[in-house]
Amino acid sequence: MASPAERRALLNAITTEAGAACVHLDGSRDPMTRRVGESLFTSTELLGAEKVLIDAAETTGAPHRPAEMLGAIPLRTEHHLGALAPDQRAAAEAVITSGRLLDVLVGPAGSGKTTTLAALSSFWRHGIGSVAGLAPSATAARALAESLGVPCETTAKWLHESTGDGATIRALHYADAVARKASRDYREQRAANEEHWRLRAEQDQWRFSPGQLVIVDEASLADTRTLAAIVEQARAATAKVLLVGDHLQRGSVDAGGAFGMLARRGPTAELTSLWRFANPWEARASLELRRAHPTALDAYEAHGAITSGDHDAMLDAAIDAVTSAAEHGRVAVLQAVDNRTVRELNARIRADRLTTGHVAPSGASLHDGLAAGLGDRIVTRRNHRRLTTADGFVRNGALWDVTAVLPDGSLRVRPAGHANAAPVRLPAEYVAEHVELGYATTVARTQGITVDETHTIATPGMGREDLYVAMSRGRHINRAYVVVDQGDPDCLPGQAPSSGREVLEQILATSHTEPSATETWDTYHPGRAAPLVPPVHPQQPRNPWPPQPAPHPLTAPPPPSADGPVLGR
Repeated sequence: MASPAERRALLNAITTEAGAACVHLDGSRDPMTRRVGESLFTSTELLGAEKVLIDAAETTGAPHRPAEMLGAIPLRTEHHLGALAPDQRAAAEAVITSGRLLDVLVGPAGSGKTTTLAALSSFWRHGIGSVAGLAPSATAARALAESLGVPCETTAKWLHESTGDGATIRALHYADAVARKASRDYREQRAANEEHWRLRAEQDQWRFSPGQLVIVDEASLADTRTLAAIVEQARAATAKVLLVGDHLQRGSVDAGGAFGMLARRGPTAELTSLWRFANPWEARASLELRRAHPTALDAYEAHGAITSGDHDAMLDAAIDAVTSAAEHGRVAVLQAVDNRTVRELNARIRADRLTTGHVAPSGASLHDGLAAGLGDRIVTRRNHRRLTTADGFVRNGALWDVTAVLPDGSLRVRPAGHANAAPVRLPAEYVAEHVELGYATTVARTQGITVDETHTIATPGMGREDLYVAMSRGRHINRAYVVVDQGDPDCLPGQAPSSGREVLEQILATSHTEPSATETWDTYHPGRAAPLVPPVHPQQPRNPWPPQPAPHPLTAPPPPSADGPVLGR
């Protein structure tokens, strides 16, 4: 571009063209209620994906067992579901007896979702069909597999192999094998035939089967397009999908909000009892915190779970608490919402361990700019399926203890807390790009785990979902260390919070949850259906062996509500 004016003209042209290809969600909004230049847009493709989910939640005829049949097989029902608590059993039976293509199971942190899914899966496999498990992360998929006793995968891996690049490559090899079967060479024909059937069998591993229950755990973290693609595959296979999670915890980093939309529309199966917390007061307080009620803070303050002070003091206090927990044999998590604070916590702990001689001063350079030496704890930040371990492969979010630093910058590590486990060598390139110190972590990485204690650095800018996730991971102790620093009046608008209580109340008043495009449209266009025309540049399907979804009617959306009705009630 020759001049700033030309660059501005180009930018304006691109923005105008992009806006014309999108749906203006808040076009009817009063200009006086919006900031200059602020508008909400989405695509018809995303609205269509949300419509797929809405329709699936209202489509009947999916695999199930009628309620009267459960009464006709009391011994089998009692064998699989008898150990569940009343609310867990009611939720499991609601899913079993629902003929909907898509069901939603909602449960607060610590409500026993894993236990419920294990019993539900057992009943389904012994009376209806097979079970497949999916989750947004490899760590969550592994935990789900251990609970259900069936192989589980990440949603990204499933779509990659079933309709994405993995399927495309397999289709190319398949076509080549079919062509080679016409060869006059007998040995070439035989090899091509074997390759042909091997590829077909491999592709079949990435297909849902009739009667199958597809469980997607931590579904609030899955993006809308991924959930819609999975539901369409299940529809084509005459399978059933169950989304499991909590819409009041953290959401997807991609275009999300679909799980919350489905939970608010209903009907849902719900868990209500809490089993994680050792202290009854904390179970009650966590439910209030989940709903962002400021009165929840009273209970935490009364039991000494909230400390406030300046930045350095809070980091030191949290580090001391985690160190004490480790000395007493308890598993504790040190966490913050942002990577910058996590890095500072990791740097401080490593410096302390250097002083005490627990780690070697020299080490390999990591992605966070710090170093890891002998004795350090690290976290791997990317799945690497070619680095095999005793339980599969190196996963994103896995913790490791460094046992050796090799001359080329690679690390030899063992799974954290497993001194007798077989060592794994992490290549130098992987270490430099995808490994960080693992003494502290972000709140995003702790969603879905359970430990003895949590110690959280709470700062202005957190959302209520962050605070709820952070304060609900620990069985015995969950403490917040609230940073109260006087901000620079030249940088911060308004007045900085003057107390830890004020910081926490601001956090509870702030939501980072993304509403769905459909809900946003309904807010600004009540009574009008969202436009579901094809996008300006429709995407071509990538799947060489695409599922063929059966035609299904589009249904009008029900009126919005805070939370939808409950299945089976």
